Amino acid sequence: MLHAVAAHGTIAAAARANSYTASAVSQQLAALEREVGTSLLERSNRGVTLTPAGRVLSERASVILDLVRSAMADASQTAHAGPPTMVRVGAFPTAIAAILLPTIELLSAEVRLQIVDLEPEHALAALDARTIDAAIVDRFDHIDTVGAVGRLDRVTLRIERLQLVHSSNRRPRSMASLAGAPWVLGGASSRLGRATRAVCAAAGFEPDVVVETDDHHVAFDAITAIGAFALLPELALENLRPGISVARSIDTGGTRRIDFVTRHVPRRSAALASLEAVLRTLADSIHPVGSTRAVAPVQRTIRPRAR
Repeated sequence: MLHAVAAHGTIAAAARANSYTASAVSQQLAALEREVGTSLLERSNRGVTLTPAGRVLSERASVILDLVRSAMADASQTAHAGPPTMVRVGAFPTAIAAILLPTIELLSAEVRLQIVDLEPEHALAALDARTIDAAIVDRFDHIDTVGAVGRLDRVTLRIERLQLVHSSNRRPRSMASLAGAPWVLGGASSRLGRATRAVCAAAGFEPDVVVETDDHHVAFDAITAIGAFALLPELALENLRPGISVARSIDTGGTRRIDFVTRHVPRRSAALASLEAVLRTLADSIHPVGSTRAVAPVQRTIRPRAR
Protein backbone atom coordinates (compact mmCIF):
# COMPACT_ATOMS: atom_id res chain seq x y z
CA MET A 1 0.00 0.00 0.00
CA LEU A 2 2.90 2.36 0.69
CA HIS A 3 4.24 1.79 -2.81
CA ALA A 4 0.76 2.31 -4.27
CA VAL A 5 0.47 5.66 -2.48
CA ALA A 6 3.89 6.66 -3.84
CA ALA A 7 2.88 5.68 -7.38
CA HIS A 8 -0.64 7.17 -7.38
CA GLY A 9 0.02 10.24 -5.23
CA THR A 10 -2.87 9.97 -2.78
CA ILE A 11 -4.33 7.44 -0.37
CA ALA A 12 -7.69 7.65 -2.16
CA ALA A 13 -6.14 6.90 -5.57
CA ALA A 14 -4.11 4.02 -4.15
CA ALA A 15 -7.25 2.61 -2.56
CA ARG A 16 -9.21 2.80 -5.83
CA ALA A 17 -6.39 1.15 -7.78
CA ASN A 18 -6.35 -1.80 -5.35
CA SER A 19 -10.12 -2.06 -4.67
CA TYR A 20 -9.82 -1.06 -1.02
CA THR A 21 -11.41 1.72 0.97
CA ALA A 22 -9.28 4.74 1.84
CA SER A 23 -9.86 3.94 5.51
CA ALA A 24 -8.47 0.42 5.08
CA VAL A 25 -5.35 1.75 3.35
CA SER A 26 -4.82 4.36 6.08
CA GLN A 27 -5.06 1.64 8.73
CA GLN A 28 -2.50 -0.53 6.93
CA LEU A 29 -0.10 2.40 6.58
CA ALA A 30 -0.47 3.29 10.24
CA ALA A 31 0.33 -0.32 11.17
CA LEU A 32 3.38 -0.23 8.90
CA GLU A 33 4.61 2.96 10.55
CA ARG A 34 4.32 1.30 13.95
CA GLU A 35 6.36 -1.67 12.70
CA VAL A 36 9.08 0.52 11.20
CA GLY A 37 9.07 2.83 14.20
CA THR A 38 9.01 6.08 12.25
CA SER A 39 6.69 8.23 10.14
CA LEU A 40 6.46 7.21 6.49
CA LEU A 41 3.92 9.81 5.35
CA GLU A 42 3.39 13.48 6.00
CA ARG A 43 -0.33 14.21 6.04
CA SER A 44 -1.89 17.59 5.28
CA ASN A 45 -5.10 19.08 3.88
CA ARG A 46 -3.56 18.80 0.41
CA GLY A 47 -2.88 15.08 0.70
CA VAL A 48 0.17 13.06 1.66
CA THR A 49 3.87 13.08 0.81
CA LEU A 50 6.44 10.44 1.63
CA THR A 51 9.02 11.18 4.31
CA PRO A 52 12.68 10.27 3.55
CA ALA A 53 12.10 6.97 5.35
CA GLY A 54 8.92 6.43 3.34
CA ARG A 55 10.77 7.00 0.05
CA VAL A 56 13.48 4.50 1.00
CA LEU A 57 10.94 1.85 1.95
CA SER A 58 8.82 2.51 -1.16
CA GLU A 59 11.82 2.05 -3.47
CA ARG A 60 12.72 -1.22 -1.77
CA ALA A 61 9.06 -2.27 -1.90
CA SER A 62 9.08 -1.99 -5.69
CA VAL A 63 11.94 -4.48 -5.94
CA ILE A 64 10.43 -6.80 -3.33
CA LEU A 65 7.03 -6.85 -5.01
CA ASP A 66 8.56 -7.64 -8.41
CA LEU A 67 10.62 -10.46 -6.92
CA VAL A 68 7.52 -11.96 -5.31
CA ARG A 69 5.55 -11.70 -8.57
CA SER A 70 8.42 -13.23 -10.55
CA ALA A 71 8.79 -16.10 -8.09
CA MET A 72 5.05 -16.84 -8.13
CA ALA A 73 4.96 -16.79 -11.95
CA ASP A 74 7.95 -19.10 -12.27
CA ALA A 75 6.55 -21.48 -9.66
CA SER A 76 3.24 -21.58 -11.53
CA GLN A 77 4.98 -22.41 -14.80
CA THR A 78 6.74 -25.42 -13.29
CA ALA A 79 3.34 -27.10 -12.94
CA HIS A 80 2.40 -28.56 -16.34
CA ALA A 81 -1.29 -28.08 -15.62
CA GLY A 82 -0.84 -24.61 -14.18
CA PRO A 83 -2.55 -21.58 -15.72
CA PRO A 84 -0.59 -19.41 -18.17
CA THR A 85 1.22 -16.39 -16.76
CA MET A 86 -0.58 -13.15 -17.57
CA VAL A 87 1.65 -10.33 -18.84
CA ARG A 88 0.04 -6.90 -19.27
CA VAL A 89 1.78 -4.67 -21.81
CA GLY A 90 1.01 -1.02 -22.53
CA ALA A 91 1.79 0.26 -26.02
CA PHE A 92 0.89 2.95 -28.55
CA PRO A 93 -1.47 2.03 -31.44
CA THR A 94 0.97 1.33 -34.30
CA ALA A 95 3.12 -0.83 -32.03
CA ILE A 96 0.02 -2.78 -31.01
CA ALA A 97 -0.95 -3.46 -34.61
CA ALA A 98 2.50 -4.14 -36.08
CA ILE A 99 4.35 -5.75 -33.17
CA LEU A 100 2.18 -6.92 -30.26
CA LEU A 101 -0.75 -8.54 -32.06
CA PRO A 102 1.52 -10.77 -34.19
CA THR A 103 3.42 -11.64 -31.00
CA ILE A 104 0.40 -13.37 -29.48
CA GLU A 105 0.61 -16.24 -31.96
CA LEU A 106 4.34 -16.72 -31.35
CA LEU A 107 4.30 -16.91 -27.56
CA SER A 108 4.34 -20.24 -25.77
CA ALA A 109 1.14 -21.55 -24.21
CA GLU A 110 2.54 -20.70 -20.77
CA VAL A 111 2.33 -16.97 -21.47
CA ARG A 112 -0.86 -15.01 -22.00
CA LEU A 113 -0.55 -11.45 -23.32
CA GLN A 114 -2.96 -8.68 -22.36
CA ILE A 115 -2.52 -5.45 -24.34
CA VAL A 116 -3.41 -1.97 -23.08
CA ASP A 117 -3.54 1.03 -25.45
CA LEU A 118 -1.37 3.68 -23.78
CA GLU A 119 0.75 6.55 -25.03
CA PRO A 120 4.38 6.31 -23.86
CA GLU A 121 4.18 8.77 -20.97
CA HIS A 122 1.06 7.04 -19.64
CA ALA A 123 2.58 3.59 -20.18
CA LEU A 124 5.65 4.49 -18.13
CA ALA A 125 3.47 5.89 -15.34
CA ALA A 126 1.38 2.70 -15.36
CA LEU A 127 4.57 0.63 -15.28
CA ASP A 128 5.76 2.57 -12.22
CA ALA A 129 2.33 2.13 -10.61
CA ARG A 130 2.49 -1.62 -11.33
CA THR A 131 -0.78 -1.71 -13.25
CA ILE A 132 1.13 -3.13 -16.25
CA ASP A 133 4.17 -5.41 -16.40
CA ALA A 134 5.92 -3.95 -19.45
CA ALA A 135 5.61 -1.18 -22.01
CA ILE A 136 6.49 -0.50 -25.61
CA VAL A 137 7.30 3.18 -26.04
CA ASP A 138 8.82 5.34 -28.73
CA ARG A 139 11.25 8.26 -28.51
CA PHE A 140 12.44 10.65 -31.18
CA ASP A 141 16.09 11.63 -31.40
CA HIS A 142 15.29 15.31 -32.03
CA ILE A 143 13.39 15.76 -28.77
CA ASP A 144 13.33 14.40 -25.23
CA THR A 145 10.02 12.56 -25.40
CA VAL A 146 10.27 10.14 -22.47
CA GLY A 147 11.11 11.27 -18.97
CA ALA A 148 12.71 9.16 -16.28
CA VAL A 149 10.26 7.11 -14.22
CA GLY A 150 11.68 4.79 -11.62
CA ARG A 151 14.42 2.27 -12.39
CA LEU A 152 13.73 0.75 -15.79
CA ASP A 153 15.35 -1.72 -18.16
CA ARG A 154 15.18 -0.73 -21.83
CA VAL A 155 15.72 -2.84 -24.92
CA THR A 156 15.67 -1.03 -28.26
CA LEU A 157 13.56 -3.10 -30.65
CA ARG A 158 13.79 -0.84 -33.70
CA ILE A 159 15.48 2.29 -34.96
CA GLU A 160 13.62 3.66 -37.96
CA ARG A 161 13.81 6.75 -40.12
CA LEU A 162 11.11 9.38 -40.30
CA GLN A 163 10.04 9.33 -43.95
CA LEU A 164 8.71 12.23 -46.00
CA VAL A 165 5.23 11.29 -47.21
CA HIS A 166 3.50 13.19 -50.02
CA SER A 167 0.90 13.05 -52.77
CA SER A 168 2.09 11.05 -55.77
CA ASN A 169 1.69 14.09 -58.04
CA ARG A 170 4.15 16.12 -55.93
CA ARG A 171 7.90 15.71 -56.43
CA PRO A 172 9.84 17.21 -53.50
CA ARG A 173 13.54 17.91 -54.14
CA SER A 174 14.69 18.31 -50.53
CA MET A 175 13.41 19.20 -47.08
CA ALA A 176 14.46 22.82 -47.58
CA SER A 177 12.34 23.06 -50.75
CA LEU A 178 9.18 22.49 -48.68
CA ALA A 179 9.19 25.87 -46.94
CA GLY A 180 5.74 27.32 -47.59
CA ALA A 181 4.21 23.95 -48.53
CA PRO A 182 1.15 22.71 -46.60
CA TRP A 183 1.92 20.29 -43.77
CA VAL A 184 -0.08 17.88 -41.65
CA LEU A 185 1.38 16.99 -38.26
CA GLY A 186 0.52 16.59 -34.60
CA GLY A 187 -0.16 19.45 -32.21
CA ALA A 188 2.07 20.96 -29.54
CA SER A 189 1.64 17.96 -27.23
CA SER A 190 2.34 15.43 -29.97
CA ARG A 191 5.70 13.66 -29.89
CA LEU A 192 5.77 13.16 -33.65
CA GLY A 193 4.53 16.72 -34.18
CA ARG A 194 7.36 18.17 -32.11
CA ALA A 195 9.89 15.93 -33.87
CA THR A 196 8.60 17.09 -37.27
CA ARG A 197 8.91 20.73 -36.27
CA ALA A 198 12.48 20.08 -35.12
CA VAL A 199 13.35 18.43 -38.46
CA CYS A 200 11.84 21.35 -40.38
CA ALA A 201 13.72 23.84 -38.20
CA ALA A 202 16.97 22.01 -39.00
CA ALA A 203 16.09 22.44 -42.70
CA GLY A 204 15.65 26.18 -42.13
CA PHE A 205 11.90 26.73 -42.02
CA GLU A 206 8.77 26.62 -39.86
CA PRO A 207 6.14 24.27 -41.37
CA ASP A 208 2.89 25.79 -42.63
CA VAL A 209 0.54 23.52 -40.67
CA VAL A 210 -2.87 23.12 -42.31
CA VAL A 211 -4.05 20.06 -40.36
CA GLU A 212 -3.07 19.03 -36.83
CA THR A 213 -3.68 15.34 -36.06
CA ASP A 214 -1.95 12.27 -34.66
CA ASP A 215 -4.27 9.99 -36.64
CA HIS A 216 -2.32 8.60 -39.59
CA HIS A 217 -5.52 7.95 -41.55
CA VAL A 218 -6.50 11.62 -41.27
CA ALA A 219 -2.95 12.52 -42.33
CA PHE A 220 -3.36 10.37 -45.45
CA ASP A 221 -6.66 12.15 -46.20
CA ALA A 222 -4.95 15.54 -45.97
CA ILE A 223 -2.04 14.41 -48.14
CA THR A 224 -4.33 13.29 -50.95
CA ALA A 225 -6.92 16.08 -50.61
CA ILE A 226 -4.70 19.16 -50.40
CA GLY A 227 -1.26 17.89 -51.38
CA ALA A 228 0.09 18.21 -47.85
CA PHE A 229 3.39 16.78 -46.66
CA ALA A 230 4.04 14.79 -43.48
CA LEU A 231 6.83 12.97 -41.70
CA LEU A 232 5.83 9.49 -40.61
CA PRO A 233 7.80 6.61 -39.05
CA GLU A 234 8.27 3.35 -40.93
CA LEU A 235 5.61 1.40 -39.01
CA ALA A 236 2.97 3.89 -40.15
CA LEU A 237 3.73 3.07 -43.79
CA GLU A 238 2.69 -0.56 -43.74
CA ASN A 239 -0.50 0.09 -45.70
CA LEU A 240 -0.06 3.18 -47.83
CA ARG A 241 -3.08 4.28 -49.85
CA PRO A 242 -3.02 4.65 -53.63
CA GLY A 243 -1.92 8.14 -54.62
CA ILE A 244 0.50 8.51 -51.69
CA SER A 245 4.26 8.17 -52.09
CA VAL A 246 7.30 8.12 -49.83
CA ALA A 247 10.34 10.22 -50.76
CA ARG A 248 12.87 7.67 -49.54
CA SER A 249 15.72 9.39 -51.37
CA ILE A 250 15.35 12.45 -49.10
CA ASP A 251 17.14 12.07 -45.78
CA THR A 252 14.96 13.92 -43.29
CA GLY A 253 17.51 13.43 -40.53
CA GLY A 254 14.75 12.27 -38.16
CA THR A 255 14.70 8.89 -36.45
CA ARG A 256 12.48 7.10 -33.98
CA ARG A 257 13.46 4.42 -31.47
CA ILE A 258 10.98 1.84 -30.23
CA ASP A 259 11.84 0.39 -26.81
CA PHE A 260 10.59 -2.52 -24.75
CA VAL A 261 10.61 -1.33 -21.12
CA THR A 262 10.29 -3.25 -17.87
CA ARG A 263 10.91 -2.45 -14.23
CA HIS A 264 14.47 -3.22 -13.17
CA VAL A 265 14.59 -6.30 -10.96
CA PRO A 266 17.44 -8.62 -9.93
CA ARG A 267 15.64 -11.53 -11.60
CA ARG A 268 12.84 -11.15 -14.12
CA SER A 269 10.17 -13.78 -14.64
CA ALA A 270 10.48 -16.42 -17.34
CA ALA A 271 7.32 -15.04 -18.95
CA LEU A 272 8.81 -11.56 -19.40
CA ALA A 273 12.07 -13.03 -20.71
CA SER A 274 10.13 -15.11 -23.22
CA LEU A 275 8.09 -12.10 -24.33
CA GLU A 276 11.22 -9.99 -24.83
CA ALA A 277 12.86 -12.68 -26.97
CA VAL A 278 9.82 -12.94 -29.25
CA LEU A 279 9.50 -9.15 -29.54
CA ARG A 280 13.13 -8.72 -30.51
CA THR A 281 12.88 -11.36 -33.23
CA LEU A 282 9.58 -10.05 -34.56
CA ALA A 283 10.52 -6.37 -34.57
CA ASP A 284 13.73 -7.21 -36.40
CA SER A 285 11.73 -8.82 -39.22
CA ILE A 286 9.34 -5.93 -39.97
CA HIS A 287 10.25 -4.04 -43.14
CA PRO A 288 7.73 -1.78 -44.92
CA VAL A 289 7.32 -2.48 -48.62
CA GLY A 290 10.09 -0.88 -50.62
CA SER A 291 12.15 0.14 -47.59
CA THR A 292 15.75 -0.59 -46.78
CA ARG A 293 16.69 -2.38 -43.59
CA ALA A 294 15.87 0.00 -40.75
CA VAL A 295 16.67 -2.06 -37.70
CA ALA A 296 19.83 -1.56 -35.66
CA PRO A 297 21.34 -4.14 -33.29
CA VAL A 298 19.64 -4.16 -29.91
CA GLN A 299 21.37 -3.66 -26.61
CA ARG A 300 20.15 -3.72 -23.03
CA THR A 301 20.64 -0.60 -20.97
CA ILE A 302 19.60 0.16 -17.41
CA ARG A 303 18.12 3.59 -16.91
CA PRO A 304 19.10 5.02 -13.51
CA ARG A 305 16.54 6.45 -11.14
CA ALA A 306 16.23 10.23 -11.37
CA ARG A 307 17.34 11.90 -8.15
